[in-house]
Amino acid sequence: MCWIILGHTYYYIGSSLTTDNLIPTLINFPKRFYTQVIVQAPLAVDSFFLLSGLLASYIFFKKFLKDKTIRNPRNPLMWLMIYVKRYTRWAEYLCRFPVAVFICRFRITPTYAVIMLFDVTLFTYVSSGPFWRPIEKTGCRFSWWTNFLYMNNFLLQHVECCMGWTWYLANDVQFHYVIAPILFIAFAKVKKLDAYWNDVYVRPYVRCGPFIVGVVVGYLLNYLTQDRKGNRVEIPKKWVMLGWCTSTVLGLYSVFGLYEYARTGDISEQWRALYVVAGRNAYALAVGWVAFACATGNGGPVGTFLSWKFFMPLSKITFCAYLLHPIMLQIYNFSRPQPFHFTTFFQMLQHTFEAIFVSYLLAFFFALGFEKPFTVFDEMLMPVKSRTSARKKSIELKASNGETEPLKT
Repeated sequence: MCWIILGHTYYYIGSSLTTDNLIPTLINFPKRFYTQVIVQAPLAVDSFFLLSGLLASYIFFKKFLKDKTIRNPRNPLMWLMIYVKRYTRWAEYLCRFPVAVFICRFRITPTYAVIMLFDVTLFTYVSSGPFWRPIEKTGCRFSWWTNFLYMNNFLLQHVECCMGWTWYLANDVQFHYVIAPILFIAFAKVKKLDAYWNDVYVRPYVRCGPFIVGVVVGYLLNYLTQDRKGNRVEIPKKWVMLGWCTSTVLGLYSVFGLYEYARTGDISEQWRALYVVAGRNAYALAVGWVAFACATGNGGPVGTFLSWKFFMPLSKITFCAYLLHPIMLQIYNFSRPQPFHFTTFFQMLQHTFEAIFVSYLLAFFFALGFEKPFTVFDEMLMPVKSRTSARKKSIELKASNGETEPLKT
């Protein structure tokens, strides 16, 4: 998430047209080797696609392997489980009580709607200045409904979009409704192991690679751990080392693979085609190995760091932080009394840390005030017996798993 905010800090300062040395900066900035981390910040979103696919696959196959009554792809309960899970937390309950589908619609949508409402009303009056203007008010007036259909990456692309950064949510929903069922059927039968923005950047067929990698990793985790109490899998050290080395190479390639093009403006057509085809997927494979290794107890120091309890509360408010941070950056840029002047990379890091702090601070209050109540309401619809059983199983897993905790679902 911090990587996304870092990339957006640069993007919104540049796109706001409030910078007095924008052209020289755009020419010279990509030529520095370390700035490829900022140039390739869009890869950070693919991390969320991969994790989304992994969790969807992991949860589905856990249920699929356990309950023989829904293993038939022709069984409507299996499909209800897939589709409803995207918006409600307890798909199993909704499969047994279909009426609750109409009550528990869109767990993420209420928070989404509240932040949009604040963005087009209250936030338009928080500042003033020579560059200030209502940021999203015009676009949301015409296209707000496409956001709630989660089709804002297809519909009304010719007009000013509403909260343009929420294309990610549209892609995520489309992956779960179209791509995930196809892959689930395939794996269920396995017994063993601008024009660019409008037509490319926000389209699901361009972004689906990391989601598919996540689905595959989730299936492998289930396949390898289905007969175990915990998730720990013993893998020979040489293969673990090979996995980490390969992951590192793929990650570096995805981030720095276009450095020569950024520096000179000229690379071979073959290398360019290779990066277009493999760059994003290479990053997904790198992150997929990290997730797999950490989940199976082969993460080493990386797994220890990623399991740090400090990340737990932050993860619960990251969704709100994602929705809020572009608004905070736009307010900051358009509130300036004079043009912005690029100086050093550390200047931008300072602005990034400020954006992270403010975004997560506001996200805490929005999550507490809007997202959490709907989550609690969702849980209240679950039968008492099922809630007690779920808690008991969670405690037993934690007690028996030792070093490695089960995946949180």
